[in-house]
Amino acid sequence: MDIQTGIGLWFAVLLVIVLMQRARATLGVGLVLAYYMNLALIHLPGAVLYLDPLYAYYKREWIELGFEQATFAIMAFGVGAIGTMWFLRQSRQAVEIMPVTALSFHPWLSRFYVGLGLLSFFIIQPFLRDVPTVSAVTSVLNQLLLLGICLGMWNAWHARRRFAFVLWVVALGALPVMTIVFQGFIGFGTVALMTGLAFLASFFRPRWVVVVVGVVFVVVGLSAFVTYFRDRDQIRRVVWGNESFEERTAQFLETFSEFEMIDPANPRHLNSIDSRLNQNWLVGAAVENLLNGKADFRNGGTLVDALTALVPRAIWPDKPVRAGSGSLVTDATGIEFSTTTSIGVGQVLEFYFNFGTPAVVLGAFFWGIALALLDVAASRYLLQGNARRFTLSYLMGLGLIQPGGSLVDVAATTAAAIVAAFVVNDFLVPFFIGGMQEPDGEDAAPKSALQHVTAK
Repeated sequence: MDIQTGIGLWFAVLLVIVLMQRARATLGVGLVLAYYMNLALIHLPGAVLYLDPLYAYYKREWIELGFEQATFAIMAFGVGAIGTMWFLRQSRQAVEIMPVTALSFHPWLSRFYVGLGLLSFFIIQPFLRDVPTVSAVTSVLNQLLLLGICLGMWNAWHARRRFAFVLWVVALGALPVMTIVFQGFIGFGTVALMTGLAFLASFFRPRWVVVVVGVVFVVVGLSAFVTYFRDRDQIRRVVWGNESFEERTAQFLETFSEFEMIDPANPRHLNSIDSRLNQNWLVGAAVENLLNGKADFRNGGTLVDALTALVPRAIWPDKPVRAGSGSLVTDATGIEFSTTTSIGVGQVLEFYFNFGTPAVVLGAFFWGIALALLDVAASRYLLQGNARRFTLSYLMGLGLIQPGGSLVDVAATTAAAIVAAFVVNDFLVPFFIGGMQEPDGEDAAPKSALQHVTAK
């Protein structure tokens, strides 16, 4: 498969996903779109660079082999996700909930989620980082910040509170700023931002505005990345050196005061993108290494590790698997990396490492089905105003949106999401805000957010 054909297939899958959400009442809250966007982020920009036959940063054969496998994956994911959503759209169950276009949650619910997410990010997770099992749950609590912002945007939009809606969108845009200033990384905040934008796109109208903003976001996002990457070492020296908040903010402002728009003729810009937004070379190197017999396929070994990760370390202290990608990338590619460098294996590479191309296709296909089911479930519970079940479905979906992580990471995060949702919604929320507003029956239709506001 040549790169041009692969890029065309990626955009074809995107087009179908967008068309599936063209209805006024979308069947989904953007989880499928968010996974597509995050997988595209680590495969598509790098492939586009190699449309220029003179461009060379990595071995071209690796790029072609890796992007071919990534294209197989996105096509299989698209078939699984889109097919599942189409089938559910035709079902009576889906039709019954689609006329419901607004809901009402307790007015403090979104704020509570945001507050708890910030508390976890700044205090709970750093303090409990080394406690087995608990650390995994607290890492999921960070996701409550994104969840709270999404609910805030949803309620403000349907209540026609335009100023509040703008404030919530600004809060979403601040996530990458927060991770840069306090962690020295732009990636974590960018993933959260794209996921939140996918949620926003599921209900924002008119659609043409979403498309225009999407195009602008790609250009501005890549520009922000090359600007950040230019001064990354200085930023991390200040952040990791535990300098004061004022000094971190000053470094951030200094970096982005000299904002650079992405320039296809600038070799530094291209190399920055290729070195960090191109997982294809790792996948391609693994394909070549495995096909040449220099490494052995795992034959399901990492899948067993993912199942093992579901057992809490508090129960099994000597559990042989740990979070992260470990030595998987080196084992698959034969390439040694610095001990100070963390290399994410990603689902495409890990599936291929087990059984080759068939595992990539089947793994991505079932991944699409699972994420589509969670997407539809989250949408259903959101439309019903069922906060407990919406939170559970959405947090589990966020656990699956880790295209650059290992299956062990995904399994552990998704399992922790179940525990975190239970603890938060059945203990903390009732205690602090006196319960959540939910319908009496599972299928009861709630009043609109606007009615809730005016009824107070």
